[in-house]
Amino acid sequence: MPAAHATILVRRRPDEVFAFVADARNQWRWQPTLMRIEDFPHAAVQVGASWLEVRNFNGRARNLRITVTEYRSPAALGFTGDGGGIVVQGRFTFEPVGDATRVTQHMDFRGRRLMMLLAPLIARRSGDEMQDNLERLRTALNGL
Repeated sequence: MPAAHATILVRRRPDEVFAFVADARNQWRWQPTLMRIEDFPHAAVQVGASWLEVRNFNGRARNLRITVTEYRSPAALGFTGDGGGIVVQGRFTFEPVGDATRVTQHMDFRGRRLMMLLAPLIARRSGDEMQDNLERLRTALNGL
């Protein structure tokens, strides 16, 4: 299965970083492809919570159904993203490193039908985007 990962060190405690990442309403601050979120749960996010993200992929709006699969504060956050032709299994881990947190994002991509052929390309392009997004995450957290 094609995969991508990225990692970064953030000068914040793991509980602070986890809380920021786990709140999908913060995503627009560090993920510029996010256009909007629909059906966001009114209750606290937990395993099984689901919402629709509309993202800009190559100039086109694409729907991605996000479902939380793991919620272990402040250590790990997992999700599935189903965009029709591509299914993503994603996971963030938050490791304390002195007075900072190492944030690692890992995503596995599985294509359906013809998208199986594009999954490796999507994974390669996503790795660069993930690293850029984590840089934006660090900047957003430093601005709090």
